[in-house]
Amino acid sequence: MDDATQYLQAPEAPAPSIGKGWVDFAEIGSALSPTYWGNELIKEMTGFDLFGSVGKFVAGDWEEMAKAGIALGNLADFCRAEGANLQQIATKLDAGWDGNAADGAYEYFTNVATTVMQLQEPLAGAPEKYIETAKGMWQLGSQATNLAEALVDSLIVAAAAAAAGTALVETGVGAVVGWGIAAIEIARAIQMISKLTAIAVTADMIVMTFISMIKMLENQISGFERFVLPADAYTFPAR
Repeated sequence: MDDATQYLQAPEAPAPSIGKGWVDFAEIGSALSPTYWGNELIKEMTGFDLFGSVGKFVAGDWEEMAKAGIALGNLADFCRAEGANLQQIATKLDAGWDGNAADGAYEYFTNVATTVMQLQEPLAGAPEKYIETAKGMWQLGSQATNLAEALVDSLIVAAAAAAAGTALVETGVGAVVGWGIAAIEIARAIQMISKLTAIAVTADMIVMTFISMIKMLENQISGFERFVLPADAYTFPAR
């Protein structure tokens, strides 16, 4: 018989490592992160937390999620091996035991073995879905991080340019240059906000698809609960 426990190994992270994707700017170190302070200033002035709003869609430890999928794949291998072991035991038991109790035991353990082996198929498909979702969310998180940083930088430049334009309004040329730069940066900011919105929508779709997959998996593996273990150990002989 195959030792089924050999498959119950701690899952390793997929290569290449995907990490979290979305950067928590507060963890970088406030004093070393102008972007963090820029977001704090925007939040103070407008009441809108850019990083918090984007982060709630893409933040997460996606490497751990991928490892969870790999663990389900290991469990699939365990179910295949353990189901085969149970069937071998039931067959061997039936060969040397006759009577109603023997027939009942054989039927029970054969059904259990079949159900355990049937768990393999839905569980075996889980790693691909988990890793696919984790990598997708990680990529979105990385894109969102870059866009959020660039957006805050553009807003800071726009504010500075607008302030300079206002201060130099009497010179004419200074006002045109200052407000011109501000307009360009605001246009860039609007484009980046649009891209961040698209990322949030895509992330939501990925998560909803994953939730549907989880519900389907739950339905596929729910059959085992009908096998209630006996309250007491079997006492031989019985007919």
